[in-house]
Amino acid sequence: MADKKQIVLDDEAEALFRDLGGVEAVGRGRGISVPGLAEAIHNEEKKQDAWRLLLVDLVFDFAQFLDACRNRIPAAATESVAQIMLHLEKLSRMPDADGRILVRHRGNPVPESGRVSATFDYIIIFGNLNLDMAGAKAAGRRLGVTAAKLAVRMQEAFAGFAENEINTVFLALGDFDQEERAGFKRCMEALFAFFSKPHSRKDGAEPFVLDETRSPDPNLALLFSINAVKAEVADELSKKVRAMLLKAPPGDPLEQYLGVYDAVFAFKKLRDQLKRPPIEINQPRWLLATGPGDAIDPVRARITRLLCGVLGKGSPMTAKTIYALSADDYGKIDAVELAIRVGLVGNLLEALERALPKGPVRDETRKEILVNLEARLGLAGDKVYDEIVVSGSLIKVRGGELKSEVRQSDPALVELVEFFQHRSLVKEKIRTMLQSPVRFDPEDYEVIARDFSISGDDSARLLELLKASFDDRGHFVRKAFEKNIPVFVKHGGKVFEFLWHYLKDLVHRQDRVALLNALQVLIDQMKKRREAFIVLMEDFIRDPETLAYHDRNALMLANLMLRKYNKELHNDIEVTPEEVLLVQEGLAPEMTDFAAEWMEQEKERLLIKLRTVHRALKETLDSPDPVKPWPIRYALTLEREAYILLALIGGPITAAVIKSALAEYGNPDAEIYWLKKSEQNLTGLVGILQALVRTACRHGDNADLDVLRRIERSENQYLGLKRDQRHADSIRRLMQWVDKACELAADSGDSEEAFRF
Repeated sequence: MADKKQIVLDDEAEALFRDLGGVEAVGRGRGISVPGLAEAIHNEEKKQDAWRLLLVDLVFDFAQFLDACRNRIPAAATESVAQIMLHLEKLSRMPDADGRILVRHRGNPVPESGRVSATFDYIIIFGNLNLDMAGAKAAGRRLGVTAAKLAVRMQEAFAGFAENEINTVFLALGDFDQEERAGFKRCMEALFAFFSKPHSRKDGAEPFVLDETRSPDPNLALLFSINAVKAEVADELSKKVRAMLLKAPPGDPLEQYLGVYDAVFAFKKLRDQLKRPPIEINQPRWLLATGPGDAIDPVRARITRLLCGVLGKGSPMTAKTIYALSADDYGKIDAVELAIRVGLVGNLLEALERALPKGPVRDETRKEILVNLEARLGLAGDKVYDEIVVSGSLIKVRGGELKSEVRQSDPALVELVEFFQHRSLVKEKIRTMLQSPVRFDPEDYEVIARDFSISGDDSARLLELLKASFDDRGHFVRKAFEKNIPVFVKHGGKVFEFLWHYLKDLVHRQDRVALLNALQVLIDQMKKRREAFIVLMEDFIRDPETLAYHDRNALMLANLMLRKYNKELHNDIEVTPEEVLLVQEGLAPEMTDFAAEWMEQEKERLLIKLRTVHRALKETLDSPDPVKPWPIRYALTLEREAYILLALIGGPITAAVIKSALAEYGNPDAEIYWLKKSEQNLTGLVGILQALVRTACRHGDNADLDVLRRIERSENQYLGLKRDQRHADSIRRLMQWVDKACELAADSGDSEEAFRF
């Protein structure tokens, strides 16, 4: 049985909690910075900076090694290998790492560095660490003079990668024991032999083993070298696998492999006999995946093979085109970058026409490319499309820099850009419609229909219903909206997405409150809550490093969807009542389970968003401006809504976040209580703490006992934060919940089985 004093936490939650920084011992004193949610993240970042320094040193010395290979300087290569081995030895000791390092070219312009910086835009992935140029600059700022040139060193390294046409480097460290270190050294020797000799069969040069594009492949060279396979055997094996790969019909399991080297490991007999090299260079798989076991969709594999065959595995255009079809950063790019990416996809479609004969395979591949691009173009902002001019087959950026014109021979791409331009205009028409008469053309209805996968007639009817929900001055009329809810519901699950899309940014507060409460009634009558939940939460995390006023409403409505019913249905409310933390039987288990699965899938973006929310609250509390960066009430209630949502869903992510937040708010010396506007907003801050404590009550977790008892001991300090009766009353209410939470947490320690949050 676990010791009662032991903090018991689910393994996943504990790991995630460590990611957030954990709880550290803190001193007493006014304004001490306590590592809560924001501070823990900052402190954890500083701890990780040592590993970031090592990663930059690693890629720098790897670039030096590549230069030594190209210039055929064995002594320099040997020196670089010695440094690389030292870095790998240290990196192998990183806690919680998975023993794999991936370097991948993306090809995006680095912020504030101009278009040419796309050349050295790579990302290093090592366990939970993702490091790019922006991350290197941030680490340099944190570390000060000791790492002032960190970003410069990283830029030099990746400029070397680009010069040597390296798109990906994958290193499998394992435990990095004596045997694995010896394997790495053998691979580095084989790489020197490969890169230091001309890649041709002329002048009696030793022949290379060729890949599926009939080009020399460093990975095949490594594979056969470390396994001591004779040259003629290696060549014959490569030819056989290449033939099988090229002849594989649609639906064949081999379609998911990206080349001869990749496909070798599809065969059990070969897997058993051949040891996989711990180093892989320009292996196309690593442009798509992050782990050896990641499945690759056959169509995506076909697209990647096509690009590698036309452009080459080491071409930056190969990496950038793949990134253009998979990136989730379209909401941040400008019009020039969007035009460039569309141009790259256009080149890919032209290559597809030349490479594949007419038929189902080409059609399927083309469709996959266009569907992927359309989904990403839909993320770009309206202002981006406002800056684009389409003239015939020419896509031009209005007032853009040089090379901002892209000529497209494929009409489908021009049509896609025109569609999103038209969508931007329709949005503006709808905003105008709410205040003055606007004429919609049949093309406008078709744009809406396509955007929401509804019919043109449905889009026209929904616009009529939407217009009827506003008065002549453009103000939302809740009664009129609710009267038409039965008609809205008849239009299916897409109606919520339609309404949220066009109404989430209403300007007037009274309109936002009325809409929020009207949407509650709509949700209550909808039968497709999962779809609506996804609409709200995907919107919430779409750009996790920024906030929008509708974020709070998204969270509140998401909270509603987790419950079977809500008592506040017909009351005007702007925030979720704290009493929902008492709800157990009233939760809809199918929704909370679904939400927990979604939260796990989107863990990375969700955690970034939660950090952004907390950082915004602290910046607002410390700002002399009454409404900047955000109105204080909005910032307070936004964070509160986030914690309530997590509390209702539960799971390891909730456990980790609530634990970190409770550690911060549960210390009266924490910085958050001593910022410029903290004293005048103590009611809201204590309200957040009370919601966190009630979450602890809700789950009765022994892991929270230490911090709860610390709150209990600190009652007088909390009372001393402000001398007035209202504050004193709020602290007394808080302590009642703390007492209850302590009792429940202590009782949970008697369980034979650790409580799983």
